[in-house]
Amino acid sequence: MYAARLRDHGDTVGFVGYAPRRLEWGDELELGWLLLPQFHGRGLATEAAVAVRRLVPGRVIALIRVENEASKNVARKVGMTLEREIEFAGFRTEVFASPSP
Repeated sequence: MYAARLRDHGDTVGFVGYAPRRLEWGDELELGWLLLPQFHGRGLATEAAVAVRRLVPGRVIALIRVENEASKNVARKVGMTLEREIEFAGFRTEVFASPSP
């Protein structure tokens, strides 16, 4: 994971990065992002996810709870599409997948 920081002040606004996941259909690499609430709605998650996405060629996924519309929008802007719905860690979760950038 990488710390996401504001260019102007250097304040940490959240984190973005990759995590390996072992899922029922096999191993995947998940691209994830998490911002502090006061930084939501500014496009920062999208900017960070796009920047980090470039670091790994090939397929990556994002595991997003069904009710999290903001993260679904980030996934779409990164070029991911909805692939399936699963239960993950006890929650209904959508799997967004992306081919190589």
